[in-house]
This record gives sequence, structure tokens and C-alpha cells, in this order.
Amino acid sequence: MENFLNIANIIALLTLAIALIFAIYQIIEMKRATYATSFDIIMNILQTKERREERRIVMEVLKEKEIKNWTPEERIAAENVCQSYDTAGIMIKNRMLPVDIIADSWGNSIRTTWKILKPLVLEYREKRNSLEFWDDFEWLANKAGNFHKPMK
Repeated sequence: MENFLNIANIIALLTLAIALIFAIYQIIEMKRATYATSFDIIMNILQTKERREERRIVMEVLKEKEIKNWTPEERIAAENVCQSYDTAGIMIKNRMLPVDIIADSWGNSIRTTWKILKPLVLEYREKRNSLEFWDDFEWLANKAGNFHKPMK
């Protein structure tokens, strides 16, 4: 009888161990699926033709101009870049996506556009008396600095 109980306990422990391994595997796969969905959302925000053109305007045109000389169209492009990277920052801060996935792929763009658009962000914060205005873009730009891989 004692041997039967020992065998039953061993079987129960093995079953529990297998169930635990399976549960961990399911959690890992669910996390990957969530990341894939979030990445798709970010791609649809950051990689539209319009967003890519707006980033080009910021990095090629606005970097050479003082903010007071920006046209209304250029300001709209700048605002859209701020908003798109702010949205990415919100998603990353809320752990919907790891920062390295975005910062490694768009790091240069994030860092560069932040430097150019920071005066606009500060202007809007001042006008609206709101420090949280596009603060997730700023946070993301700081995080992207950790992923900078300069050429030797």
C-alpha cells in the first residue's frame, strides 16, 4: 500500500510539473502574441507614407530652420512626428512592447527628431501649462539614447 501511495505521489508531482511547464510556455507565447500585435500597431503608426515623409521634413528641412520660421504645414508635420513617437512611448512604458524593438529600429530617427522638435514640445508645454505634453516622446528619446550604436 505504501509503494502505491509513493507511486501515486510521484505521478501527481510529474503531472503538476508538466502542467506547470505547459502553463509557462503558454504565458510566454501569449506575451509574444501581444508583442506581435503591438508591433503591428506601431508599424501602422510609424511606417505610413505620411509619417515617413513628415520625419523626412523634420530631419532634412526643419533641422535647418528656427522654429519661428516653420510654416503651418511644417508645424503640422512636426506635431504628427511628436504624436506618433509619443504613442510609441506610451505603449512601451505600459509594457505592451519592449523598448529595444523600437529603439533599435527607429533609434536614430527618435533621437534626431527629438533634438529638432524639443523646442516645439517646450513651447506647447508652456502654452498649455502642461509638463506631460508629449512627455512619452521625450522618455522614448532618452531610452533610445541607450541603444545608440555609433560607427567606429
